[in-house]
Amino acid sequence: MWRLIAELRTDVAEYLLRAESGERDKSLDDAISFISRQHERKRSALALEIYAEAARNLKVEAIVRRSAAIERELILTLVKITASPDLSPVELDARADMLRIIADGMTVRGLYTTDTDHTALARVLKPVFDMIVQIDSVTRS
Repeated sequence: MWRLIAELRTDVAEYLLRAESGERDKSLDDAISFISRQHERKRSALALEIYAEAARNLKVEAIVRRSAAIERELILTLVKITASPDLSPVELDARADMLRIIADGMTVRGLYTTDTDHTALARVLKPVFDMIVQIDSVTRS
């Protein structure tokens, strides 16, 4: 679990540097790549094994909760950097949660789906991710 968090920290740090240097599109592409990697079978199996153990073991549950809180803050930071400054804190939280929901769903799906075209998946995720981090007509109403 901590290895996955370390990867996420590294990825988010790279995304933040790119976003701050004006390479917003590259930052979004990298974030999409990270989310699509959640669909890999070995990664899925490891994550689900950890979650199953957390359901049985309070010490493991505490570790999972801490790592989830760190992960959430890192993703929220990414959303804050890439999203419109007009978004409220509640809206930013909701958008960060939506990214985690997508990644979590892909983690579960990765366990039983082996024929996914990751290039096509990333292409489909791009406009979804773009919509999540940008102001849109739904947010304004």
